[in-house]
Amino acid sequence: MCRFKSGIILENRVFVPNYDHHTNMLMELGIEDTRKNAEKLFVRAELYPQSDEDLLSNINTWEFNVDQDIVPDWFMSEYEKGRMISSVRNYLNNNIFINENDNKKLVSELQVKDKIILGSMLWSVVKKDENDNAYLLLDRIIKRMRFGFSNKYAESKVRNYLLNCELQKRIKQNYSGDNFIPVYSDDTIGLMTYDIYNENIDNVNLIDSWYWLSDPYLNTAGLVRCVYYGGFVRYGDCAGNGGVRPFCILKSDIFVSLFDGNVE
Repeated sequence: MCRFKSGIILENRVFVPNYDHHTNMLMELGIEDTRKNAEKLFVRAELYPQSDEDLLSNINTWEFNVDQDIVPDWFMSEYEKGRMISSVRNYLNNNIFINENDNKKLVSELQVKDKIILGSMLWSVVKKDENDNAYLLLDRIIKRMRFGFSNKYAESKVRNYLLNCELQKRIKQNYSGDNFIPVYSDDTIGLMTYDIYNENIDNVNLIDSWYWLSDPYLNTAGLVRCVYYGGFVRYGDCAGNGGVRPFCILKSDIFVSLFDGNVE
């Protein structure tokens, strides 16, 4: 699944990078993804809250999951869960910014690949523009659905869903529309365009789901650009069951709160 937060457990350390894609982690570690190595060298693991609204909950209550059927002889579940908790706690303390504490920080001070919690969900900064506005992409999809009855985003079912979804409501509890640069018309959240994705592809976290972009594919009726596994841009039929991965742009003069490092 590669959920937030994923890592690779090795006998002598736990690798928890700034993305959630086990295959890429193994590539970065220089470990071949084979059954033999899974039996001896590594364990794909995940540590995640029981619901999206629990990202700020006590990390010791998060679910621990092993994402492979075989494990090395040295693997002991409870001990490795403790190591995973410690490594994810360290990751959170060093990487996550939230909008729920008093330790404020301007959006203009955020860096590309920083993470913030907005609307109780985790977003990554994929771009900072010349005015220091932050382009944010959610670290996961929130729904699978057809794009619409055509490839026009303006009249799509995906757009209508994002304008009325629970995530939108939660964001509005803390921010007004004036805090955002609209991503389409007056919309505060929407889908990422192909141009923005392509320009910032190295900053986008890979996920194990394909998802819609907002653009038609070469003006071909019924076809929409989408991002497939591995980050490659392809196209899908607008009636397909694609993932919805929200995108937004926060203005540079808005304050978000710096995570204070006190993950329990």
